[in-house]
This record gives sequence, C-alpha cells and structure tokens, in this order.
Amino acid sequence: MAAHTDLALAQKTLPALKQLRAGASTPAVQLASIKALADEIEVTATQLYGSQRAISDIRTSAWQAVCKVAVTLQDAPDDPQLSLHWARAIDATQAWIRALER
Repeated sequence: MAAHTDLALAQKTLPALKQLRAGASTPAVQLASIKALADEIEVTATQLYGSQRAISDIRTSAWQAVCKVAVTLQDAPDDPQLSLHWARAIDATQAWIRALER
C-alpha cells in the first residue's frame, strides 16, 4: 500500500513542478507552492528503513532538489542556475516515479 501511495504522490508532484516552473503565478505564490510541495514529499525517519530503502533514497534526492529550487527562489530568484535547479528537481522526480513503477 505504501508504494502505491508513494507512486500517486510522485505522479502528482511531477506536473506540479512543471506548472510551477512555467511561472504562471506570482513569485510569492510560486515560492509558497514549492515550499508546500517540498514539505509534502519530505521523507520521514520511519520511511528510511525496511525494504523500500532504495526508493526512500531516490525520493530523498527528489525532495532535496525541490528544496534547492525553494531556497534559490527565496534567496536568489534571479540566479542563472535556477533553471538548472528546476531541471534537476524534475529529473529527480521522474527517477522517483520510475523506481516506483519497477
């Protein structure tokens, strides 16, 4: 059941990231939304143990990439690396989805 829930969350996260990256909302809304998304996909300590360890590691990578976008949006929204951070967050989320679909 946990893997199914994780897959649904990962599949929901990917289009949300893509929509936020498109920048259709104000910077403040974009920042609040990316922070909320990061909070939602954060891996808790209880998820780090057991047979799903590899998937938890991949999910953690996705979470870290999303957090990097949030920090950059907050501290340096004009940073030329922001586009790269978005791409890494999307790629890491896609890797999370692929791991869950195996």
